[in-house]
Amino acid sequence: MDPLGGLVLAGMLIVPAVIKVPVAVQMVSMSVMVIFFGSIRAWRREKERKESGDEAEPRDVISGGQLYRFPVTASFMLLSLFLAFKYLPNEYLSLLLTGGSSFLGVCGVGNVVLPVLVKQWPAWKKKTIGWQPVNIEVLELISIVMASPIGIWYFRKKHFLANNILGTALAYTAVEMLGLEDYKSGAILLAGLFFYDIFWVFFSKDVFGANVMVTVAKKFEGPIKLIFPQFPGAGQDKQSMLGLGDIVIPGIFIALMFRFDEHIQPSDGSLELRKKPYFWSILVSYFGGLALTYVVMAVFNHAQPALLYLVPACLLSSIGCALIRGEARSLLDYSEAEPDKVDSDVKTKEE
Repeated sequence: MDPLGGLVLAGMLIVPAVIKVPVAVQMVSMSVMVIFFGSIRAWRREKERKESGDEAEPRDVISGGQLYRFPVTASFMLLSLFLAFKYLPNEYLSLLLTGGSSFLGVCGVGNVVLPVLVKQWPAWKKKTIGWQPVNIEVLELISIVMASPIGIWYFRKKHFLANNILGTALAYTAVEMLGLEDYKSGAILLAGLFFYDIFWVFFSKDVFGANVMVTVAKKFEGPIKLIFPQFPGAGQDKQSMLGLGDIVIPGIFIALMFRFDEHIQPSDGSLELRKKPYFWSILVSYFGGLALTYVVMAVFNHAQPALLYLVPACLLSSIGCALIRGEARSLLDYSEAEPDKVDSDVKTKEE
């Protein structure tokens, strides 16, 4: 992460622990900034990956059948957690889930720290320790060790600030590292999760006797969500929350639009934010969709499926921008699929 991005996010994390900040301001500003800096880092990572040629690390891309299975898999996992909380001893289950998710959060913080270490000690970038088949880069190990105190702090105290540090790092890392093959893949993924979110928030109570999404979110003590206190020291009944999925899923789509902007208006390698019409239009729409989510939640005093508002905001703003600019065909045809992946897909269709 850039030093500026780190300072901005650190300030947003710390301030609510010191002074009263409106929940809506916390929620919208933190989510937008994670996506903003995550999208920039994703672009730079992809640029570095392409420049590395044969030495490039493989991408983590959601594509093909994964797009259609994703809502089903997410539903299965959510329902499994709900049933586990209902029928298994919660103290042992919570211990396991909190420990596992805290470790993932520590790895996320380590990923944020790692580029700083690489910049300071570039000669150590490829040094590893361990024995085959298990090897770990020395700097990665150091970054995880440096991040571990935050994980221990959360595991022992469950403090909202520790939760948000780990959760923010996880969301930032996911936006940076996860990718979509093309615009259509992103639209399919968003559409599937649009219905997933609506069902589990609004209709699961009629089927399972309780709001499955809200129940799991409240009982799962782990950095899978961001917590926004109404005032410093507020208890759980005075806190609001936002699932990381409501940041990550739109985030990887917005990051794709950032790279599409770069595709249609290539820069000289520098960061030219003013030449990013798709990125800005969809980021502003995400801002509006999340703000609307909070307003509806406050007015009706009921949990809201954020993707109900965020998915239309993302899709309509991107398509609208393309229609206004006369680039709808370019947007729909844009693809980041690897050449060998495209060739294999073509052969499969021919067979």
